[in-house]
Amino acid sequence: MKDIIQKAIEGGWNDEECYTLGDWRKLNIDRACLDPLFWKALGKKQEWPDKICMNCGAVNLSICCDGTKLSGWQYQWHRFIDHLSNGKDVESFFINLI
Repeated sequence: MKDIIQKAIEGGWNDEECYTLGDWRKLNIDRACLDPLFWKALGKKQEWPDKICMNCGAVNLSICCDGTKLSGWQYQWHRFIDHLSNGKDVESFFINLI
């Protein structure tokens, strides 16, 4: 998770709002993952595409199924939420993301 957080910071994310109350040294990963600015900054650093089809995952929209289009950071955030709703943990989502 340290690498993910560092990449988001390098992408412009300000992590000050996501520290555990009373302990400024301990970053609250759950709060960070709920912050849209975290996902935008991570997407910027990772150079995720501007538009991805939510249904088929196509980046080349000329071969897309005409599903809902999301920005790259929104697409990954939705994937993250789906990952959690399937009973998986935060860390396992990020293993193959970067």
